[in-house]
Amino acid sequence: MGVFEEVGQFLETRLEEFLKQNPQLELQVLLDQLQSQEQETRRLVLALEKQQAQEEAELLTLAQDIQLWHGRVEKARNAQRPDLAGAAQEREAQLLGQGNQLWSRRLQTLERLKQAQDLIPQIQRRRREVQQQIDSLKQAPPQPAQPKAKTPAPEPNYTRGADPLDAEFQRWELEDELNRLKRNL
Repeated sequence: MGVFEEVGQFLETRLEEFLKQNPQLELQVLLDQLQSQEQETRRLVLALEKQQAQEEAELLTLAQDIQLWHGRVEKARNAQRPDLAGAAQEREAQLLGQGNQLWSRRLQTLERLKQAQDLIPQIQRRRREVQQQIDSLKQAPPQPAQPKAKTPAPEPNYTRGADPLDAEFQRWELEDELNRLKRNL
């Protein structure tokens, strides 16, 4: 796996260098990530709104059950049935405990929903900033490539490892091969 790891590292390094040389592409990747994040956040908001509605419906049903059992407690007490009154009171207490847990879950859901809703404008603002940066790069005149420093005239007798022209061809062939691999992936 060493060769694959080296090739992977080499490709990752080349991609980073390419993105540094082409900042508009790096910004475009960031813009795409922000759009994806906004879509995910919107899906989360919808899911949390659905969960909130479900929890509210459960709370209403539970409140009706508590009311029913509270009435039964009173009815059993009035009929002087302490055995039934005690059992009904236990059921009412159990339902109240469930109600407290459900209320806590509902509050957590509301907090998460608020956080997700607050996140959407922040993502949109960041998207606008990135889009403005992309637009300004498109409007800016292209920067001329920096000329490479001139190397002294080569000596006529080069060994293969020390020949700058050979090294340049090797770099060019490697980049060509890298581009071919990227297209094939």
